This record gives sequence, structure tokens and C-alpha cells, in this order.
Amino acid sequence: MKQLISRAFAIVMLTLLLSCSISEDTGLGILTGKVFHSEKALALLKKFSRLQFHLDTNLTVVQDYPVISEELLSRNIALSYQKASTFINRDLMSEFSFVNYVLPYKLNSSMPSDWRTKALSLYTVPFERMKYCTSSDSMLNICNDVDRYTKTLVKYKLDNTNENILTFDEIVKKGSGSCLSICNLNSYISRANGLPMTFDYVPAWGNQDGGHAWNVLVPNEKEFYPISGDDSGTNEKYNPLSFIISSNKDFYSYRIPPKVYRKGFIPDTTSVYLKFYKQLSNIGTTFTDLDVTSKYVKTGELNTQYYFKKTSEILVISVLNSGTWKPVSAISPKLKEFKFRDLGVENLYLISTLDFRGESFLFYLDKSANIRDFRSTKRHKMILSSDKSVLQQQVAYIDKHGWKLPDSIKNLSFLQKPSLSDNMQYELYGMKKGKWELLERKFANHQKFTTTGEYADGLYILIEKGSVINAKTRPFILLNTETIFI
Repeated sequence: MKQLISRAFAIVMLTLLLSCSISEDTGLGILTGKVFHSEKALALLKKFSRLQFHLDTNLTVVQDYPVISEELLSRNIALSYQKASTFINRDLMSEFSFVNYVLPYKLNSSMPSDWRTKALSLYTVPFERMKYCTSSDSMLNICNDVDRYTKTLVKYKLDNTNENILTFDEIVKKGSGSCLSICNLNSYISRANGLPMTFDYVPAWGNQDGGHAWNVLVPNEKEFYPISGDDSGTNEKYNPLSFIISSNKDFYSYRIPPKVYRKGFIPDTTSVYLKFYKQLSNIGTTFTDLDVTSKYVKTGELNTQYYFKKTSEILVISVLNSGTWKPVSAISPKLKEFKFRDLGVENLYLISTLDFRGESFLFYLDKSANIRDFRSTKRHKMILSSDKSVLQQQVAYIDKHGWKLPDSIKNLSFLQKPSLSDNMQYELYGMKKGKWELLERKFANHQKFTTTGEYADGLYILIEKGSVINAKTRPFILLNTETIFI
């Protein structure tokens, strides 16, 4: 599908870049005070439909424009304002949020349709709830109601790899899907009811396999509230990055994001993801989405001019995820873009060319946003008391006992015990030229594995003898004398 989109995109790219300018169309002017200008909304949607695509019944990639009718756009606009006007008139929603998270006629790469009417036939916010919605708290509670209802329609199941092309009807009919299908359906129903709903997503975790997406209520440019389905107020935000919180604060586990993006609609025509769409179609984000990493975690940046001699057309930055390096962001030094900005801390990053064959630079961004590289020639012995990160131990334990934790083990006291056993033989591997090389094999002593040899800073794995290194195995890095699981 992405190859088809790339071919279609290349044909019309020059025309679109000339005709669609983000500086001209920010959405300002659609709402003047409380007055809604539907003709400006129609002009904006028609213009940006040139940079939206869908698959037709023959599985051919087609621009939304001119396939989408003016009648459908006009009906979409009328319904969106009709439902959102309550929140707008009570100053609970800004023009920015209305234009970006209520007004758009579509959410994904599916064929444009009259989904608002269908969504309202499934769920309409009760009149009494709307009548007394006068604060962000009450707005959030309505969103949580919608979230709970959505999860009765779609059960979580990893059984579809093409979820981003499913229409509203197809998601409901299927009745199962990953976090992406749940987020799409929740956004459909919420927007149909006038709520400024979208979703944030991590294309690849830095310390866990896979990625994740979750819905967020975005009432204005400054506020956002992740949705959990709980009745927590705006002062008690649901944290989508937490995995399990232990009663022992030393064993809190957090999924660490290198990047968090927010699903958008209006294209950024200055974006590297637009200018190099064909090459970057598999990068994990696109030219309509916002980088919101700094809204969730501390971030840092890196200037590639200090580390790369050649000026490449494209550089990508990747994290090790599911056993391979997964790109999460891109820049174009050729177009005078040299800095990777808003990188989540406590991540191991690899900067490289798209094909991973040119220059590369491996570094760890620590919790203070300091860049720590692996160029030191000093060597050290390692003393290890675990072969798994805290997060990995929690995942393994829950997998063994089931996803619903009994109250008796919710404090995860098992994590306070060392994971190495004296009667177990372990193997230490190091990453050499892109491959794992066996370095040592020995028994743990006093529940610790102390290396015989001394090793340079780098990437390593410790596993039980006889185990196989696979996508689930979490490596660690050696930096000076410090070992850090990633």
C-alpha cells in the first residue's frame, strides 16, 4: 500500500507543494470570536484534501481531491460545528482544536465517508451531560464515557496489519484490533459529538518491543488530557507511559519513548516527511502529525555537524526495538537540517543513513540530556546482578501469571530479589560489526556475574546458557563502569 501511495504522491508532488502553503492556511479566521465561517472551513478542507489519500475499491491509491464531493464536505462541516458549538460558546475549545481535531473529514487513509452520522447513531452524548459540561473536568468525563463505550465495540487483538485503511464501518464490523483501531474509533465517535479528540503515538519504544497509541482530549494549544476511561479529573492525568507502578518506588517501570507524535490533519509543507515522502514512507510518522515528545518527557538534541563529515540527503535516528533498529525521526542535512530535536532522554540512539550503510553514530542520551558516546578506548570489568531490566522482569512475570494481577502480587515484591542464580550458567555477548559475538560463559557467584575480561564501552547481552537471542531479549550498554539496560 505504501509503495502505491509513494507512486501516486510523486506524480502530484510539485503541484501540491505550490498550491498548499501551511503559512497561508493555519485555520485562523474560521472562528471569529464565536462566529463560525463555514465558507472558509470549506475552502480549507478542499485545499488540504489534495494532500490526503485513500484506497479505492480496486486498491488503487487516489487523492481525496477531487473524489470527495463538496456536498460531503459541507455536511461534515455543518455537523462538526453543530456539535462543537456548545464547547466553543463556553470557551472550552479553541479555534486551533476545532480546526485540527473536530473539523477534519477523515482520520486515516480510508475512503472518505459520512462517518459522523453513523457514529452518532451508535453513541450520542446525553443532553444532560452536555447541559452541565462547563469545565475541562466535565469535558474529560464525557470523553471517558465515550472511551468505555468504544472498548465494548472493539476488543484489543493484534490481528490486522492494515488498520490505518479501515473505514468507520469496517472497524465496527471487525470488532477487534490493536490500540490503533481503538484510537481511531474513539476519535470518530468523540469528534462526531463535537469533542476535540485525537491520539498520540510512540512509533517504537526505547526499552520495550513495539509501540503504542492512546487517545487525548486537546481543548486548546496548551492543554491535553490522555484518556483512560477512568473518572479521574484533569489534575490526575492518566499516564500512558507507565507500565506497572510498584509499591517500592525503586521498581517503578516506565516505557521510555524516543518520540511521541500527535495525529493531525493539516499538512506541514516544510516537513522533511513531505519533501522526501517516498523515501520516508516507513519512518513511523508523517507530514500532518505534530512532535509532542517534550510534553511527556525531558528531551535533548544533537547537532549532526559535530559527528558527520559528509552532507547526506537524509539522516534517520533509530532505537533498538524488537531486535532491529527502528527509525523514529528524520532530517535532511542537504536542506540545511542538521539537528535532531526533542529526543526523549534515557534512550540509546543510532544516527545513520536510510540504508544503514553510510556514516553512523551511536550514543546514549542520559536522564540529564547529556550525550554519551562510545568512542572511549578504556576497558573495564563488568559486575552484573541481573540479566533483565525491571520492565522486562515485570513483563515476564505478568506473562507467566496472566495479565490481571492478583492483589497479593500487585506490589511486585518479587522484583526485590536478584534475578541471577548461582546454579545457572550465563553467557555474555557483545555487539561486533552488527552481530552478537560470544565473549564469556560462566556460572554466577553470589548471584552476580563478574566478567573475567575487561571490555570497552558498547552494547552487550547476558542470557542463560542455552537461551536464544531474539527480539524479546533486552540488551544493556556499558558506559565507563556503568551498565544500563535499554
